[in-house]
Amino acid sequence: MSVAIKMSLPGVSVPKKGAPSEKVNIGVVLSVVFHAAVIGYLVYLVHPHALFAEPKKVMTVVELAPPPPPPPKPIQPPPRTPPPPSKQAAPPPPEQIVTQAPTPPVEAPPVPPPPPPAPVEAAPPQRIVGTSVPGAYYNSLQALIQKTVEYPARSQLNAEQGVCKVRVTFARDGSIEDEQLVKKAGFPALDGECREVFKRIGKFPAIPDNANPSATDFSIELPINFALG
Repeated sequence: MSVAIKMSLPGVSVPKKGAPSEKVNIGVVLSVVFHAAVIGYLVYLVHPHALFAEPKKVMTVVELAPPPPPPPKPIQPPPRTPPPPSKQAAPPPPEQIVTQAPTPPVEAPPVPPPPPPAPVEAAPPQRIVGTSVPGAYYNSLQALIQKTVEYPARSQLNAEQGVCKVRVTFARDGSIEDEQLVKKAGFPALDGECREVFKRIGKFPAIPDNANPSATDFSIELPINFALG
């Protein structure tokens, strides 16, 4: 079966009907086109993207121009310092004519401060002297005197004997304050020992609190007997 296709292409001459060589050439062209279409269709079924490749995405880099630099700060001139005022020499003080020597001021003599007030001395407590002591206390004083007294050796050689009495004043704590010979034994050695014995004793025992509690001191007479046995 032969098909005659009449095509009108610009610049292509179509052979006339009845030429066998021209019919063969058209059939060959159609066969090639047909097979090419079939092959292309098969390729499309296997690799659909082989014939129609996606276009590659091209990254477009847009370079932005850098921001313009900030305008430079205006340069201000330094503040002007006013020139220091010129020092003018002060006019000299007017000369003073002294016609009379100045009189020095008379200073009043300093007033001495008033003397400090004299301290008020507390009045001493009233002294009350008792003239009697308990008998037991009196006997203890006699025993102390007999223990402390010394018979002068010269009086013993000369066989001097006698009794003297001494008034002794002492405080409540027993401190001896004074001794007075109120009766002499008659011999200087014995009279001297009557007074020295109390100086050696120095202090009696303290007075009991219940003995004349209103008295601050006591004054009693104590006899001393010098006798050769």
